[in-house]
Amino acid sequence: MLVQCLEKGTNAGLAFVNSRGACQRCDAVTPGCQRCKNSSGRCVECQATFLLTPNATCSPCFYDEDCLACSNIQERSCTKCVDFMGVIDGACKLCIQDDLCLQCNGNRSFCQKCVPGYKSVGGVCTLCIDPDCVSCLRDIDTCFGCLPFHGVLDNECVECIDRNCLNGDLDPYSCRNCTNGLAADRHTGSCVRCTLPGCATCDSADHHSCLWCVPGWNQVLRQDGKTCTCKKARP
Repeated sequence: MLVQCLEKGTNAGLAFVNSRGACQRCDAVTPGCQRCKNSSGRCVECQATFLLTPNATCSPCFYDEDCLACSNIQERSCTKCVDFMGVIDGACKLCIQDDLCLQCNGNRSFCQKCVPGYKSVGGVCTLCIDPDCVSCLRDIDTCFGCLPFHGVLDNECVECIDRNCLNGDLDPYSCRNCTNGLAADRHTGSCVRCTLPGCATCDSADHHSCLWCVPGWNQVLRQDGKTCTCKKARP
């Protein structure tokens, strides 16, 4: 009997490869493999720090430990580096503003992306004026992303009315994301506790569907195939 392996979520990389018809991870068959054929386990796509070779193996970007993606295994051809480093002539080099700059591709002195709370202005990481702001525009006094428990109002960060609200980049008066196992009521914009039996956290978009059950309860898919409820586990 043919076994169909999952290809998404926590089971990414599984493939139908062994003689018993069981699912096995692609990278267990070919180190560095991200996706492989279900029938043979032959690798067709490598992980970001590897390149696919003609014989379906994955060769690492061995020349640079700070490289996250490369285009050629024979020479320095890095295309993406870890944070605080930039791609300079195919290699990863530390950005000049190494404590503030996340990305400086092409020029170590010119920053394209800064740490939260700072904005690149003329290639220099400049502090956003609002201390609760994590993302501001070029003029640095116009915020569009705030710390948790804050929302954007008139380009500034203000505390959410509901103390359980995690908005960050939305209206502080209308919550969309909550904490402490609460769910956002899409009609009132406030955080409410889930009333489904055995449910710890409800889906904010649909309070009739449970995302997480309390210990001792199992998540069960309803007949509609879209929403979940909780059922007490058998002893």
